[in-house]
Order: sequence, then structure tokens, then C-alpha cells
Amino acid sequence: MAIAFARVSIHTRSKGHSAVAASAYRTASKLFDERTGTDYDYSRRREVVFSEIMLPEGASEKFQQREFLWNEVERAETRKNSQLCKDVVLALPKELSTVEHIELARRFAQTHFVDNGLPCDIAIHDDKDGNPHAHILVTLRRLQGEYFAKHKARDLNPTFAKGFVVEGDYWNEQWRSFQTDYFQEKKIDLAVDLNHLISEKHEGRNRDEANHYLREENQLIREAREELALHDLDNPLNQLSLSHSVFTRKDIEKLLFKSIQSDTTSTAYLNQVAQFLAHKDVISLGVNDSGVESFTTSHQYIAESRLLSRWGKEDALKDFFSNHL
Repeated sequence: MAIAFARVSIHTRSKGHSAVAASAYRTASKLFDERTGTDYDYSRRREVVFSEIMLPEGASEKFQQREFLWNEVERAETRKNSQLCKDVVLALPKELSTVEHIELARRFAQTHFVDNGLPCDIAIHDDKDGNPHAHILVTLRRLQGEYFAKHKARDLNPTFAKGFVVEGDYWNEQWRSFQTDYFQEKKIDLAVDLNHLISEKHEGRNRDEANHYLREENQLIREAREELALHDLDNPLNQLSLSHSVFTRKDIEKLLFKSIQSDTTSTAYLNQVAQFLAHKDVISLGVNDSGVESFTTSHQYIAESRLLSRWGKEDALKDFFSNHL
């Protein structure tokens, strides 16, 4: 299944961001920031499997040089709190090849940004953890020949707040629709699935700059995971059923706590636990001598029932579930 996850964040000087540093980190490059006199070297990153700069029609070829492009972006922004660029994060279908990932990212960038005059710096990340994704770093000003436009392309921007897109559903829908069209065109037997918990990246003991970008990426991941849990209980239910044929309230609470950015006494958290237990596909298996109630899913229950009845061992079904109480 493909994932309908797309998010956009804004990089600003007021938060200590650098367009040059952002590009270096995402593309595993070594770049020099002329404004700050800082060298950013992320060339040892191994999960970056592809990177490319895409320019709008009529743009000077010298902007194909990554260091030149992003230093010119920095030069075009004169205020200490200037917004510098936007970072589009797209979850890529793990079932597709790297070549297909590249084509998807290129097409999306071309349609939404390059055709509208905005240069893009694309990077495909895949460290074989099952979560391949693309970063599309986009300028905020149109590139006209050898110069960036006087005014930012605000006509292309959704509404932003605190650096993150408020209209999250807009980008999810754009990416969902884009992938669906691509699968149909290529006759690929895939569908877009919302039922997916996205794992975070380990921040570790990297340099401060690297940790900064990892924290930012993890914030986007947490935002996506919380949104899925709050709006689609099938997502955490499917995730839990993959690892537990039988589960308890404690298992449910652990999973939802990871998915929702809240404490265990908050109304949102408690409501989600209650809604999970009341889900139409959650079946109570009763309480054991220790007073612990166990649950399974209707799919799991039906599957076990069919299997055991086929063997003429209906009583074993009761034993199977009672052993997990």
C-alpha cells in the first residue's frame, strides 16, 4: 500500500535556518554558506540515494549548481527574520523501485512548483527501514532568467502557522491523487492507504545542525502519526493486530500514547482509548482470574474460527483465546 502523507514546512532565519544548510543536509552535499561563512558537510550520509535540481523554463543554467542556487536564495532575502524556502516531504511507496520513486518526485515537483516558476532541489532518502521518502526543497521566489523575482510567490502558498501547513489535508489529497493517477497510468497494482504508523528517525549524537534537521523531520512525522490516530482508528487497530493476535487495554494505551502527542490524563487521549475499545472490529474475550480483560479483532477471530472448524476442532478455538487471557 502507498501512503497519503505529504507535509510542507517553512525555513526561516528567525529559527536559525539556512537554505544552504538545508540543501546540504537533504542532498548529502558539502556546501559553503557565503552569508555566514560556514561549511556544511553532510557528504557521508548514505541514505540519500538520489538528488537533482530542477529549474523552470528560461532559468540560467548556472543555478544548476547547488551551492550557487541556495546562496542566491540567501542573498535575495535581506531581513533577519526572512522566510527562505519550503521543504516538501513525501512518503514514497516502499513497493516501488528507486527509479519509480525518482519519477514520482520529479513529476510532483514539476507539476506543483517548477511549472509555476519555482526551482526545486530534490532528494530521495531510503535507509532500507521501510520508510522511503522524498524531500523537495523549493524556493519562495520565482526564478526569472538570472534573477529571483522581487516579490515572493505567495499566490502559490497554502496557509501557514508556526512553520507548518495548516491545510494538511490539502497536501495529503494532492499526493494521494497524484500517486493514484501514476499507478493507473503505469498499470501498477497499488492503492493509497491511510493505515500506516510512520516511524521516527533516531536523532543520536550528530552535530547540532544535523540534530536540528532530524528534530524538524521527526516533528513532521509525529504530526502525521497523530493526525492518522485521531481521524482514523483503523490505523492503530491494524498496527496492533499485526503484532498481537490478542491484546489488553495496556497494549492499546501504549500504542495510542506513542501516536498522540498528549499525556495519559488528557481528554483527547482518554477519548481515543474509549473509542478504540468501542470499535466495531474489537471483540472482548472476557476477563481472566487476574482481572485482566483481553481483546482481539473480528478479522482475527473469524480467521481462527474458520481454520479450527476446518479441522473439526471448535473447542480448540476457545482454548486458543483463553490461553491468552
